[in-house]
Amino acid sequence: MVDRAQKIHRLVLLGELTELGHQRLEALQRAQDLADGIALVLPDALSTGLQLTEIARVTGVSRPTLYAWAGRHGVRAQGEKAAV
Repeated sequence: MVDRAQKIHRLVLLGELTELGHQRLEALQRAQDLADGIALVLPDALSTGLQLTEIARVTGVSRPTLYAWAGRHGVRAQGEKAAV
């Protein structure tokens, strides 16, 4: 049987976990917003001659992801081979 103190402790923990869950969702949305910003700037960055490897290094986004984002905007990164 769960006593009163355990019930209170469980409620406190549940409240804490709920708040952390909300913060996590906000952080995930913020991360998505930042990724969208990188994807938006990417075509211009590539058109100025910035290399995908350098963009990957400074943004922390993988090269395969950057290639995919560039492809969605119809931009080919320098050094990318055309599809056969």
